[in-house]
Amino acid sequence: MIYEICEDDKCLIQRGFDGLIVIKINDFNSLINDSNEKLIKRMIKEDEVSCLFHFSESVLDLILDFVIHDKNINELKEGLVDFNIPFFSFAFDMIRKYKKDYKNLCELKNSSNIVINCNLNNINKGLDLAVNLNIPATIYCTDISLETYKEILKDCNFEEYDNCGIKIFYQDCNSSVGLATLYKISHLIGDIVNNIRQYNLSPIEKIMYVYDIVKQRKYKKDNINVRNSCDLDKVLTGDFINCSGYSNLFNAILKCLGIKAMPLASISKKHQRSIVYVKDEKYNIDGVYVFDPTWDSKTNNDDNNYIDKYYYFAMPIKVSNISAPEELFETLCISYDEIVSVLNDYDIIDFVDIEKNINIKERLKLLFEFVDNDGLNRINNITSLGYVDEKIKEKLSFDYNNMISKYFVGEIDMEIFIKILYNTRRIQYLNGFICDFNIENIKHTVLNRYMRIKKNELKQRKNNSSKNLLLELLDYNLMIVDLLEEKTEGIIMDSLYENVSFERDKENIKLIKLLKEISFDKDNKKIKNG
Repeated sequence: MIYEICEDDKCLIQRGFDGLIVIKINDFNSLINDSNEKLIKRMIKEDEVSCLFHFSESVLDLILDFVIHDKNINELKEGLVDFNIPFFSFAFDMIRKYKKDYKNLCELKNSSNIVINCNLNNINKGLDLAVNLNIPATIYCTDISLETYKEILKDCNFEEYDNCGIKIFYQDCNSSVGLATLYKISHLIGDIVNNIRQYNLSPIEKIMYVYDIVKQRKYKKDNINVRNSCDLDKVLTGDFINCSGYSNLFNAILKCLGIKAMPLASISKKHQRSIVYVKDEKYNIDGVYVFDPTWDSKTNNDDNNYIDKYYYFAMPIKVSNISAPEELFETLCISYDEIVSVLNDYDIIDFVDIEKNINIKERLKLLFEFVDNDGLNRINNITSLGYVDEKIKEKLSFDYNNMISKYFVGEIDMEIFIKILYNTRRIQYLNGFICDFNIENIKHTVLNRYMRIKKNELKQRKNNSSKNLLLELLDYNLMIVDLLEEKTEGIIMDSLYENVSFERDKENIKLIKLLKEISFDKDNKKIKNG
């Protein structure tokens, strides 16, 4: 049996897993400070039925007595008659429910598998509870960035938690790890984040920088233990990395930078990418894009051209789905009327339909949560009611269309991409991530990306002969080459606040680099001389 303890409604419910027992309480501390009897009495007192009928303390004590002790049901009837309680069935149902909860509480300390579902507000209490239970436990908390974990864990007694067998499941698609390991990971990721954060980069520029950091790793899968290729703690300290490893590393860094990112798995292709909500006022971008550093990564140790590969950078989800189909996109393609039908599930009795609806609802909640918490609140309210009336339907329609518009975005405009690329490159050149850059290199990178986009677009057209495809590609190639020759430097100048030429900007960066090197040498001499 797996016991899951949570404080709120956001339980880690594993669909189709019969061995999961959920214990939902208002405060983790009550499991530490209160007896099981006191805890159950409070749960009964706060029960909706109890509140509805305003049960007195005497009635609550009577019900509690039957919850805790194995008594004859006729004794309960006599007691309820004495207290003038007319609806026996409600009391019987409460007793059956809380007998089960009481049994679970009593057996909790004998369990060998416990999950404590936490969030940022209660993770410290969750850790205290795990130590108090003194049972191997997993703290499930994926909504905290590694940077925040570093602050939470900095004063921890890691030995105490290790002795209790406590681990933290900190990020989707990773294995749970000990607290000392998580603290080490948080520092390694923190160093990368701090390096990026010192520059005035916009969100999409930060994403590009992180993309380049991640894709400089060469694909290398551990066929003996695949976890060595995907778990963040192994990827950061070892040589192995697969598609999950690229995605997990990419997501972890972005999360620390305050950018929403999560794994996007294609079961049919056995492949993992990242889906990112890009909200960038500088470039007027507000939408969800898919990123695949795996397929843009270094091919071998001598590959220096990886830095210019952006074939799978910021793909619209409808484009990403062509090469790696996944269920999230399927949910986006469901009509609004069918969504309403799924939410109106009070009359569904077929088990297959129930399971299908549950899966759709879970993915729908995920889609809303990723871009719009207001819409998520409405979906949660509808789910608890089990139906959608006309008034709710009208409000939901607005939320739904707003959410869908965030996912069904087009390709990033070529001129905007040039600006993003240049502004990222100049910072990478400044801090030594790249050795050099020039306009021809920018043109080459942009040409390759948008020729690839055009080629894939033409391939999706029906009844398009190879000859017509080639002719269109040649025409498009000539058009892009002309445009890049004519406009690239103007686009770059327009992206710079000083509106200086490319060569002037590059000389300024060289000067800044030189001054930094001189300053660094002086500081080192001071340290050596004491």
